[in-house]
Amino acid sequence: SLTLYKEPITTNSTTISNQTANESTKFIQTFIYHFFSVTNETYVDINSLNQNSTNFNIRCKVIYKSSLRQYSTNDKVFDAIVCDLSGDIIIVAFNEEAGRSDNIMTLKKNITIQSGDVRMVNQKFNSSQSIYEIRLIPSSIINSYKSASFNPVIKIKQHQIINIYNLFHGSHVDVQGTIVYDDETTANISQSTGQSHTRRPIKIKDDTGSMNVTIWNEKVNSKKTIFLSTPFLSF
Repeated sequence: SLTLYKEPITTNSTTISNQTANESTKFIQTFIYHFFSVTNETYVDINSLNQNSTNFNIRCKVIYKSSLRQYSTNDKVFDAIVCDLSGDIIIVAFNEEAGRSDNIMTLKKNITIQSGDVRMVNQKFNSSQSIYEIRLIPSSIINSYKSASFNPVIKIKQHQIINIYNLFHGSHVDVQGTIVYDDETTANISQSTGQSHTRRPIKIKDDTGSMNVTIWNEKVNSKKTIFLSTPFLSF
């Protein structure tokens, strides 16, 4: 709260002046937000979001960001994964929302996201641990967020390689192992779209078994230095 003191009233009248001098000093107490606006910084956890969440506000770190890509004549899209201390979730932006948000959402940057369309994610393409995704809408607001105490890290649920064979096709897994085979990068042209795709096949193993892994497109370049510098890889 803010305390304000009332100054004595000065006047030419001796009577009023004497009365004022004899009175004890009075003060008025009021709340500080009467003079200053209060910023609403109430954030919800990512793992509390569901299809009923509309006007939410989350703070998060960008842990994955795709390039802005065109998927038809006039349409463009990018996807990202953000995390806070409770979990992670996919962010998808199309067309105008993709254009205005592409430069704000950069890898390893802390941001806030206010409002969006929370919907069930297609599990076939889900690379996060949440069953939901956030689609940016015209009313979505994204800003940079700076806080020395906020530094979330992605939560990894590591699987042993021997257990991966029991999972459903298309499941999302976290696995780490030693690279025992690393082939060269190859480029192919899609006959249906005419687009160029790069791939790099590798093989990894842990104490329980081994498995083949294929790295595609922009992830090939992002992982190349890891292939060259260390035989140990974590997905």
